[in-house]
Order: sequence, then C-alpha cells, then structure tokens
Amino acid sequence: MVVLLAILTISILVIIDWIRLTKRRAILTDQPIPTFRGDLQSRVFDRYFHPGHCWIMVGNKEAVTAGVDDLAQRLIGQLDAVEIPPAGSFIKQGAPFITLRRGRKSLTQVAPLTGTIERINEKLASSPRLVNHSPYDQGWVAVIKPANLRLEVRNLLKGLVAERWEEAVRMQLLRWFTPSLGTVLQDGGKFVDNISDSLSDEEWIRLTQEFFPSVRNNAHSNESDKGVLS
Repeated sequence: MVVLLAILTISILVIIDWIRLTKRRAILTDQPIPTFRGDLQSRVFDRYFHPGHCWIMVGNKEAVTAGVDDLAQRLIGQLDAVEIPPAGSFIKQGAPFITLRRGRKSLTQVAPLTGTIERINEKLASSPRLVNHSPYDQGWVAVIKPANLRLEVRNLLKGLVAERWEEAVRMQLLRWFTPSLGTVLQDGGKFVDNISDSLSDEEWIRLTQEFFPSVRNNAHSNESDKGVLS
C-alpha cells in the first residue's frame, strides 16, 4: 500500500511538471503578431528588436510602430531632443534612422526595417523625454509602412532570443565599465540614468562605436575616406 501511494505521488508530480513545462513552451514560442495599443507595458515578448537597439511592434502588414529600447535611452540619459526624418521619408533597414541628443552628446540609431515613415510622434518635439519615461509606450518614435516586412523581420530578435540578447549586451556593458561600476549601477544592478554624463567625449565615442552599428559603420566609412584622400 505504501509503495502504491509513493508511485501515485510521483506520478502526480511528473504530470504537474509536464503541465508547467508545456505552459512555459507556449509562452516562449512566437505569439501571433500583436496590434499596437497605447496602454501596452514594456514586455520583450510583444516586440521585435534590432541589434541597433530599436524595436518594432506590428499592427498589420501596412503599419509598424518603431521606438528606442530601454538600454539606449538609459545610456544617453534624459534627452534634450529627438531627431526623426519627416513623414514621407524612405528609410532602409540598418541605415541611420533617428538621433537622440543630450547636451553635447548624441546617439544615432539605425532603422529596424525598410519602409516609408507614415507619421512621427509629434509629442517628442516638445517632450523628448517621453522616450526616457516610456520607451515602449508613449515614447514611440514613428509609424512605418514596411516595404518587405516578411523578409526583414527575420533579421530581428524576438521572444526568448531577444531576452537572452539583452542580457548578453548588459553583461558586455558591465565588463566595459569595469572597474568603475559604482558610477553606473544602482542598487539591484540596474544602470543609472544619464550614464553619458559620467563619460568624456572620447569615452562616449568609443562606447557608442562598440554598441551601436550606425556609429561604428560611420566611423569606418570616415576612416576609409581619409585613406582615399591621403
């Protein structure tokens, strides 16, 4: 009787673990493309991320909302301006898209996909710090009509892959700032705001060249131009 009870208990525990694993797999698999709503909270599984630290949320194949990820806004800090191409502009995936400015420092980010800008978040002209306070919601940057969404979305990160990528970037940043971590981390290990203020102009350039493709590519282009001219 005791043996039978033990076997029954183990069987129940195995079933419970199987149910939990099944639910977790369902959460981690690609969800149906969501419709953008202004009240959405910051959740990595709702969005596709470009390695240049922009995100998109797909409403339908004709309307994609784009914005800046949390890491980008934290690095540069409380913004003085957000420069966005005007509505009607054609942008290409991986090419310069928007520029964030704080004092003398700036951060240019690449477009997460190719398409035409249908409209921009006009509130950012007078309230650029919406990007800081709500990067995944009220601080959205532009609505884009994609030119080749089905193909280009394959170059983006989503779900568990995006989550692991963000953690890898965070660890890389921690190594970059060693041994001065006390100046860039809050209690709990989160990055403080306005990190750019603690860096010299030269350090800021090195940081952005390492972590942001557009800055790195522009730097390489400038070096190539110098070589040709010389």
